[in-house]
Amino acid sequence: MEAGDLALRSSLRLRYLLAAAAAAKISIEASRKILTAGEIVVLRGRVRGAEHADRVRIVNQRGRTVAAARTDARGRYSARVRPWYSGAFRARSRGKLSRPVELRVGAHVKTRLEWVPLFGEAKVSGRVRPAHRGGRVWVSLERNGKPLLKRRVALRNGSRLVFHFRVRDPGSYRAIVRFDDARHVPSRDASRRLRTRMPRLSQGARGPSVRRLERRLARLGYHLTGVNRSFDYRTADALRAFHKVQDMNRSSVATEATWRAMASPRRPRPRARHPRLHVEVDQSRQVLYVVRRGRIRKVLHTS
Repeated sequence: MEAGDLALRSSLRLRYLLAAAAAAKISIEASRKILTAGEIVVLRGRVRGAEHADRVRIVNQRGRTVAAARTDARGRYSARVRPWYSGAFRARSRGKLSRPVELRVGAHVKTRLEWVPLFGEAKVSGRVRPAHRGGRVWVSLERNGKPLLKRRVALRNGSRLVFHFRVRDPGSYRAIVRFDDARHVPSRDASRRLRTRMPRLSQGARGPSVRRLERRLARLGYHLTGVNRSFDYRTADALRAFHKVQDMNRSSVATEATWRAMASPRRPRPRARHPRLHVEVDQSRQVLYVVRRGRIRKVLHTS
């Protein structure tokens, strides 16, 4: 190895040692290194050889001052900062910098499962701070503690979360929202568990629960004209026909057992496939089937 190379390496090594020695004159540490965006963390340390009330500035990795403090008689200082992004922070005093302290910051994520109507549409809402234009979150759903689905959802205005899903089965539901990007460590929030709504309904009832009941009966093929929010005699007849086919109590009142049966119902089959359009009557259950092309298209209550 040539003498010039040795001299250059020695010079670089000396500069490194001098820089390290200068940095070692100011220490810095954090009260905690993993936190949520917007939370306060205390950065403290000591400036060796400092005079009482010497000014100490806390700078981020871009060199911007984010907090300031004064040393005490022993050269100690303490400053409070509220970081919104992950990064390195240093203490600066008398033109010298401390070694960096790394703070890992997760975004502030809040989520809520607002309602879980069986055979209806449930809503997951939430917010992420700070706002991230074009940001996305992972939304996971659980039913009875088991994974149900997972979707990547775009944030509205960079911060608001709105996600809808169909509730096809009864149970206990929970939503989990997870967010991370280049400037944040992964963070998540989970909603409280909500059970599906399965209200008791009878003739004269009104409201969205009646509409969901009627819509489900119609989709299962039970004859019902005028799906609306009103439980009338037509709803009662369709419900009675459903109970008969399911070998349940032949009533016109919807109970929790009714809702559960509609989630996984027994589907009747025709006795004959021809002619293409014909009618069959099940005398034991007292229901009438309209059969078209080998499939039961309508089920009607009869006696």
